[in-house]
Amino acid sequence: MKTLNLLVFLSFLSAALFSCHSNATETPDGQRAAVEIPKLLDRHPALRQDKEWEAVQNYYVKYRQKLEANPQDDEARLALAQLFINEARITGEHGHYYPSGLQVLDDIILSKADEDIRFRTLSTRAGILLSLHDFAAALETAEQAVAINPYNAQIYGALVDANLELGRYEQAVAMADKMVSIPTCVPTPAYLTFGRFTDK
Repeated sequence: MKTLNLLVFLSFLSAALFSCHSNATETPDGQRAAVEIPKLLDRHPALRQDKEWEAVQNYYVKYRQKLEANPQDDEARLALAQLFINEARITGEHGHYYPSGLQVLDDIILSKADEDIRFRTLSTRAGILLSLHDFAAALETAEQAVAINPYNAQIYGALVDANLELGRYEQAVAMADKMVSIPTCVPTPAYLTFGRFTDK
């Protein structure tokens, strides 16, 4: 019985590790295989603000058609992931849109993407993982992103949040200091006063 339980646990662990580190599926000729594109859910009538909802639907169709025509269009994947993030915030449909955003990003082959695409993919993924409260994965992903571009304030914000939620307060303060040292950064009062609260 113990052996069976151990095998089940190892199988689960292996599947979890594979799902965390696998990316897009490729065809034998090295091209990316077409994948199912997550759906855009209909909004509650109270959330259909004038022309805004119509524009969102049009953008969704535009990005979907681009990916159907060319599964290797990483710009369309990033734009679609951002659309899903915005819809999650507007509608509260987190259970659908955050996993959908991750699914779209998972189909970007980071090893073949340029530096800008890799950074934006990892940054967007880190933000989604924070929203899903997967703080350890968010921290790991944000660290990969900052290794590519250490001059982006937003990614340090993700590092602050992830470290804070994991109880790594000294690291969170260090990341907050780096964030506010970037000239283009406009920090929120919460980040500016963060160090004072953690020192008490």
